[in-house]
Amino acid sequence: TKPVSRDRLQAALRRVAQRRAPAGAAPAPEVPVLVVSDRGRVLRLPVSDVLYLKAELKYVTLRTAERSYVLDDALSDLEQRLGDGFLRVH
Repeated sequence: TKPVSRDRLQAALRRVAQRRAPAGAAPAPEVPVLVVSDRGRVLRLPVSDVLYLKAELKYVTLRTAERSYVLDDALSDLEQRLGDGFLRVH
């Protein structure tokens, strides 16, 4: 409640910091993802789930074990972003 005392604010900020970063816990490694729009939803698919990317006219089809998604990105842009994790085959 207002007015806020400096001591209470600092104590609250310390509690938040402790909850966000538990003692001894290493930060989780960031998993590379591809952002896909599917029926109005935005999905973050881990790159490790991608089986292949296929250029089809103006679009790119992304295939996982479960289903396919259509991307509006260029295959050359995806190739640069994904780096050596994928092999381009003609």
